[in-house]
Amino acid sequence: MATVDVDDEEQAWTLRLTDLSAAFEYAVVVACEDDGNDGVNGGDRNWQGTAAELTFTTLCSEHEQCAPRVCDDGGACIIRDGDVGIVITVEKAPATISEGGASARVTVALGSAPAASVLVHISVRSDDNGDGVPDDPATQLSLSTDAVEFDTSTWDVAQELLVSAVDDDVHEQSALYVLQFVAESADGAFEGVSETASVTVLDDDQPGISRSPSTVTLHECAAPQQAGGLCSGVAAAEVRFTLTSRPRAAVRLDFALDPASATMSLSSSQATIGPGSWQQSVTVTVATAGDDIDVGVASNFLLRASAESSDGTYDGVEAGIVAIVVVDNDDAGLLTSRDAIAVDEAQPDMAAEYRVWLASQPLASVVVALDYDADQVEVSADSLTFDSRAWDVPQVVSVVAVRDGAGGEELRHHTAITHSVVSHDAIYAKLSHVVVDVEVADAAGSLDMSDPPQLASARLSEVAEEVVVSFDRGTDTAGMGVGNTEPCAATGIFSGATAGAFGSDARCTWIDASTIVVALGADASVNSDVGAGRTVEVAKGRVRVSDNGHYTASGVVELIGRTPPPVLLRADLSASAVSIVVTFARDASPSSQTLADLPGEVACAAVFDDADTLLGNRATCSWQDAYTLHVSMSSGAAIVPDANAFQGKCR
Repeated sequence: MATVDVDDEEQAWTLRLTDLSAAFEYAVVVACEDDGNDGVNGGDRNWQGTAAELTFTTLCSEHEQCAPRVCDDGGACIIRDGDVGIVITVEKAPATISEGGASARVTVALGSAPAASVLVHISVRSDDNGDGVPDDPATQLSLSTDAVEFDTSTWDVAQELLVSAVDDDVHEQSALYVLQFVAESADGAFEGVSETASVTVLDDDQPGISRSPSTVTLHECAAPQQAGGLCSGVAAAEVRFTLTSRPRAAVRLDFALDPASATMSLSSSQATIGPGSWQQSVTVTVATAGDDIDVGVASNFLLRASAESSDGTYDGVEAGIVAIVVVDNDDAGLLTSRDAIAVDEAQPDMAAEYRVWLASQPLASVVVALDYDADQVEVSADSLTFDSRAWDVPQVVSVVAVRDGAGGEELRHHTAITHSVVSHDAIYAKLSHVVVDVEVADAAGSLDMSDPPQLASARLSEVAEEVVVSFDRGTDTAGMGVGNTEPCAATGIFSGATAGAFGSDARCTWIDASTIVVALGADASVNSDVGAGRTVEVAKGRVRVSDNGHYTASGVVELIGRTPPPVLLRADLSASAVSIVVTFARDASPSSQTLADLPGEVACAAVFDDADTLLGNRATCSWQDAYTLHVSMSSGAAIVPDANAFQGKCR
């Protein structure tokens, strides 16, 4: 407040006011007019202490700032006497905050002591962030308080306001918001005084489409394709797509495979996600149906997803690609139903036959040329042709022996039919030759045309880690002879899979002409605990009915497990106390019949552990039937009746 002494005469004073915040001086001339009331109330009047206020006006545009100030639309500032106003301090001004990030700290204080309490109201002014959608300030900013109050003693104690960005799920443009501070007070100098501060909000929600997984590997068939069979298996995998932020409108996702393929399929080509369910994933199943073409190791496809929506932030958004690798299970190959046949010069009208077909559908015709010794055999065709339609239809090749009348030949000698491939299909053109062995019986030693032996059974041994394999009749023992032992893998009697299951060091021994015992190797995948239900297969071309047999054994049987042990029910001491009757449960022990295979009386040591100690070294056992064993104890038996058991019982 400036103090001026005046009288009735017109006088003028020059006052210099200094704006401390800007270091500017303002020169203002104050003039007093003679009002004709000289001497009123004693003459000169002192204006100090009155409610009068001197108002000085200057243009804001002439100086950098006017503080404290209130600017009107014309750019003028009203300079008030003293530092009346609200002082706002923004940490790291201008303030920029992010959704989910730290709050901005704003301090509020008064510029001078008020004559009465001052309540400063705090609000946020809405602003358009440029996306064309009006924003509700309450959904964008959160204030720790909406008002702060000062009194005459705390006016210079700054109060803190925390300003936070509301972490929503909607993608928005970064926006500038205005904090408004308006004073309410009985002190007229502060009433209505206002101030502002700006806060920029950065959005953390980006429109996008996530996918999981990003890479998928499929196999053409659910199970390996059988030789010569059609592939009917299907492999499939699920891919999940999820929006990364809440859209303002429904979003339609369009799915497509690149390149398109008749063997590839999608469970759906479209899916729609609404704003209320934007966090829920949509699932697309991609599947491959097996074809019959050998295309190499794998084929590659891309699964794409793009968005269409009236929400401009999502319209046209694309998900990252999903790489799909399809592993091909169609191996090009030339297949024959037999790898060895036998013919007889003495029976030139009796042909041996085998069939030929392709393992997969070729991309071009395949010609199979047959090369053989025409002096030894006659073959029904010199070449076979397969196309992409009938590639898996077997073609029959018939072979007969040529009666050459040559002397000095072995009674059984061998020749071969070699099959070679010619094709414009690059994979088939690289195939190796396939050979069918032909055994020719010389006319001087005609073949035995009896039916071949048949595989009858294969059972795990009851007493050792062995497999007992039986044929339905006597065999030539594949040339091994009865009682001789050889590595099973070297004999060639069993298929590769069966020989592998028996173990690399398995040993084979014929105990008679129809039974071979396999002593399992250390790395066998079958044993007394595991193996029941596995299959045992005999290899073709090894086991005959005789040395001169024309046909060879074949067949597959299921491996039978060990006989389960009988269940012991009870053991009763006889009245004479010299024998024991052992009973096995009939219902629970149907297999105990095998114990009765020991006829007559045998030493109990063959049946019981510690028989000599407990039953006497001459104790004998005999079966009354399949479930009842009679034990006759001998001298030295440790099992005796309790002598006290009969006291008082007999007289």
